[in-house]
Amino acid sequence: MEKVGDYKWNQLSMWDFSPDCCIETYVTSNDGKHVFHYYLTKVIEVINDRRYRTEVVISAEGVPEDVINWRNGEIHVKPKSITL
Repeated sequence: MEKVGDYKWNQLSMWDFSPDCCIETYVTSNDGKHVFHYYLTKVIEVINDRRYRTEVVISAEGVPEDVINWRNGEIHVKPKSITL
């Protein structure tokens, strides 16, 4: 069961884009043939055993090292997109 304050890496499909202003990582499969794209969220409210609300993490400040180094990925801070 999730708790308030838990961090979760959310996998994106190859057709999805990560949100603006987020922490993202790319993780290579064990066989080296595939790269998976994830972005980081934090649980902010538990509704019941299976439902919870999250928010997108926009800064690595305060994020535990084991979350940052998850599956030996390297994190990237994605800035807000500029629209003209």
